[in-house]
Amino acid sequence: LERRGWGLVSAERGTAGALAAEISTDPVLAGCFRGGFMVDDAGSPLGTGDMRPAELAAAARKQTGAEVAIATALVLDGPAVDFAIDVRDVQRSEITRWNRGIPELRRRSAVESLALLLRVLREMD
Repeated sequence: LERRGWGLVSAERGTAGALAAEISTDPVLAGCFRGGFMVDDAGSPLGTGDMRPAELAAAARKQTGAEVAIATALVLDGPAVDFAIDVRDVQRSEITRWNRGIPELRRRSAVESLALLLRVLREMD
């Protein structure tokens, strides 16, 4: 991101800001970070309806003008973490299931989302 001069934005649902915390405390990512959105079940403030992470990422990118968006949502009836990346309108999403408590699911959502971002950026090189 830094090499390309791209901005990064995040959107999260049910993660208590775990993703934004990881991004903002990383010395390299923090310089690219344009902010994060904590959304409710209806997707507010990014939209209306039950927005999946791919839709959240696209909406966050559009609203901020960042080149890259990363979004994650905790799915409690899984338990699972649904996450997506939007890099200049190219989207990729994944869902992962773990049998863990909520705090660990939040942490894992951030780690898995950032790992997906790294894979997508490497594929673009």
